[in-house]
Amino acid sequence: MRSKQKGAAEGISKGYRLRLETHRMVQKLKSKLNSSKDEVISRACSMLIEDFRQKKNKRNIK
Repeated sequence: MRSKQKGAAEGISKGYRLRLETHRMVQKLKSKLNSSKDEVISRACSMLIEDFRQKKNKRNIK
């Protein structure tokens, strides 16, 4: 049985598989932002969620 790493969030797999083109995009962003892969993916997800919220709000306003 594997022991959990300190600070690791439960239920999040570190071994997720991404398409090769996605890995390349993450690598480019990682070097431009000077941050980790996890940080790049986290920021991208946050931006996507915010984009969905804005689009939902625009639909509700009309």
